[in-house]
Amino acid sequence: MNNSGTLAPGFAGIASNKVFTVKTAAATLEPYERLVHADSTAAGFTIKLPHADIVPGAIFSVRLRTDGGDVLLVTQEPTPTTIATLDTVLDYVVVYSDGVNYIELASEKA
Repeated sequence: MNNSGTLAPGFAGIASNKVFTVKTAAATLEPYERLVHADSTAAGFTIKLPHADIVPGAIFSVRLRTDGGDVLLVTQEPTPTTIATLDTVLDYVVVYSDGVNYIELASEKA
């Protein structure tokens, strides 16, 4: 939401869904899950991004919140490709979907 109480551009249609989420085990992100904290207290796991062609223009941010094992961020198309390995608390990666591929915009990986 912006200051006027309306959805900011790019967020239309997702008001009832959670843009922010915490993952504690292997998961495939929903297109609306854009801000992700990974909690690997129990063990490391893999987070899969949605197919790039269904989220053109989307930006996803994944941060390691609690470290009990590595968290891998991977693509799905056509075969999984590792974008980042988050292995230290506060490591993060921000990626952008151009509709075909994911492009890393920013990261901090110790």
